[in-house]
Amino acid sequence: LEGMARRLKICVGISLSFGLVSFISYAYNVPLLVAPLAASACILFAIPDAPVARPQNIIFGHAVAAAVGVLSCRFIGSGWLAGPIAITIAVFLMDSLDVMHPPAAATCFLALASGHGFSFVLPVASGACVLVASSIIVKRAFARVFDHA
Repeated sequence: LEGMARRLKICVGISLSFGLVSFISYAYNVPLLVAPLAASACILFAIPDAPVARPQNIIFGHAVAAAVGVLSCRFIGSGWLAGPIAITIAVFLMDSLDVMHPPAAATCFLALASGHGFSFVLPVASGACVLVASSIIVKRAFARVFDHA
């Protein structure tokens, strides 16, 4: 029963959170945003005790990386060298701020490659917040259901 409850929680959590993230990404016209946030959802629900699954890592990791990608596009351009520079800076900042979240490297590249500008940061931050909020809701709901089993 415990293994099945765990798998069910993962599936419900990813379905709920990712449905909301998909809505956000399409509403803001950044459909490719679902890719790095899908990786975050997998980490958040499947390995929630991992350091990279901490809420601050998910939210601030993606926000920092998105901002670095946008700024890099603006100041470096989007040539072949911009990606390695931007991702290196994003990883350095995430590490320095203790908010390392590997899927955010993809967010950085997406911000750089898409050229959306700072309007890209809001859907990224919103999506990351939705993931974290969904995980809290699902964890509490499953605790109530399965603590009494």
